[in-house]
Amino acid sequence: MKNKIRHVFFLLVLLQIACNNSSNEETKNIQSSDNKIDSLQAFIKKHPDSLILKENLIQYYRDLNEYNKAIELADKYIVEDSLEARLMHIKAVLLLENKDTIQALKFFEKSIELKSNPEDHLYVASIYAAQKNQECVSLTDSIIKNYSPNFLKESFLIKGIYYSGVNDIKKALFFFDKAIDVDFTFMEAYREKAKCFIQNKKYNEAIDILVKAVTLKNNFEEGYYLLGQAYEKQNKKSEAIDAYQKALLYAPDYYEPAMALKRLGL
Repeated sequence: MKNKIRHVFFLLVLLQIACNNSSNEETKNIQSSDNKIDSLQAFIKKHPDSLILKENLIQYYRDLNEYNKAIELADKYIVEDSLEARLMHIKAVLLLENKDTIQALKFFEKSIELKSNPEDHLYVASIYAAQKNQECVSLTDSIIKNYSPNFLKESFLIKGIYYSGVNDIKKALFFFDKAIDVDFTFMEAYREKAKCFIQNKKYNEAIDILVKAVTLKNNFEEGYYLLGQAYEKQNKKSEAIDAYQKALLYAPDYYEPAMALKRLGL
């Protein structure tokens, strides 16, 4: 369920670099290696300027949930190239996922200082929204103004999350709907709209929006989990169990629906 820092298949990266910079024999050796870490480290040593190889080594540790090691590597590469905005961004994402929001903000801001980009602005705005910091509104307005129309749905979503957090339900639903109007397959907007309804005990409305979401995307595991929550709040045990089971069908390692089923006696 975790997004990649950069979605590049390991062997494909090695093959691409090998074709450009090494002999065919080196490529065969890399392909046959069982130790991805050693292989990547060896290739980074040969090609120290290759940011994509460094990213993939960090990503490897990230996939293993070894965040301390991933952050340590990011720090090492930042020391080697303190002007590379991409490395600042990568470290910020790692810190954010490792629950260090304060430090994550600092590195997103460093990334923006080096190379202003909408992605990092959106991350900062998202953090502000989660903190119920009104700065997220002006920041998303700036993103819309400077980068429109490419980031409309994300900006509207962030505004909706902020207004939901400060309990301005009318504005929250307005912006969630605007995000869906931009892209009717934008599952994050359906999810947040449903959460807003559930938090305000509007369970029928939550069920309606979630049924629509899982119809559009039948493997939307978060949608099924929230649907289970809404049914459970209405004491509809069988419907809740069915929804939780579907969430686990599509995401077997999804902790919350598993615990919900255990709570319901399964």
